Amino acid sequence: MNSPAAVVPYQESWPADFLLVANAVRPFLAHLPHVLEHVGSTSVPGLAAKPIIDLDVVIPTADGVEAAIDALADAGFEHEGDLGVPGREAFSVLPGLPHHHLYLVVANNEAHSNHVLLRDYLRANPAQAKRYGALKHELSGLLDEQRELYGQRKGPIIAEMLAAARAGLPLRESCRGLLVDGDNRVLLAEHHITGGTVLVPPGGGIEPGESLQQALARELFEETGFLLGEEPVEVWQQTLLLPEMAADGHSGALNHFFFVRTTAFDPAPGVGADQPGHPSTEGILDLRWWTLEQIHDATRTGAALFSPRDLGALVQDLLAGEGNGAHPQPSWPLQAS
Repeated sequence: MNSPAAVVPYQESWPADFLLVANAVRPFLAHLPHVLEHVGSTSVPGLAAKPIIDLDVVIPTADGVEAAIDALADAGFEHEGDLGVPGREAFSVLPGLPHHHLYLVVANNEAHSNHVLLRDYLRANPAQAKRYGALKHELSGLLDEQRELYGQRKGPIIAEMLAAARAGLPLRESCRGLLVDGDNRVLLAEHHITGGTVLVPPGGGIEPGESLQQALARELFEETGFLLGEEPVEVWQQTLLLPEMAADGHSGALNHFFFVRTTAFDPAPGVGADQPGHPSTEGILDLRWWTLEQIHDATRTGAALFSPRDLGALVQDLLAGEGNGAHPQPSWPLQAS
């Protein structure tokens, strides 16, 4: 199948197109620890791009590469080798889906790191994304017959942006509790952000001297009144590049997500309004339980923004493992976008 030979304005349908491809792949990888990540230009809101969904199948270690290749072959994806990019296994396009490039990478290898760093840098720096998009428009005439030259001409700006991403300030670590009740509803906090709101599991930053679990227990009590019992399991990690945190000496946040099974409760602050950690001082507008169906619907229609962006699919995978009699924990914390 020939790849589209045009650079087009950002399409609001691209996140949903990613989910269509991801959902076609996911069942064939259910027996393997993995995460599916939307990468490439179509993963950056507002960025002009070729209408091709790039997605990474990310596995924890190189030992699982052959098994993942076999599983993807069962799904109909033909292995094409690394196509000149070490550490990034490429696959054929599966007919009947939005046009896509599927890659297999090992978590945090150079290929995976480059994909995530560039994506997150462009998401966090709209001016640089606009500059990159303008260059792609300028070079788009090469796509018909000189596609390799098109890639080469983008090389210097990509290298520049990756260097800028790697030279950034340190990340601030935080922890968040994925509280799931008996009806598989997820407790989410609605936070105000520039231009709207975002829904995220409750939690926050780690204070000096605290462990992750201690910080999680404190944050959950302060924001929701929940008392953390047994030690929870870390299931995801999420890196966010946030320029607004530069004033505090950080380039963004490294979020640690912990799975916590609980009975349903009415969330209420565990501290007074005049005390540190009260939701009113943390930018929290609301706390409520969401069903998976509500999360999926709001993601598909764009009615709400979640963090991680693919929250519904990530939770669904965790609960599927639990339903099969396994503890809902991967063998490694998955990197969520």
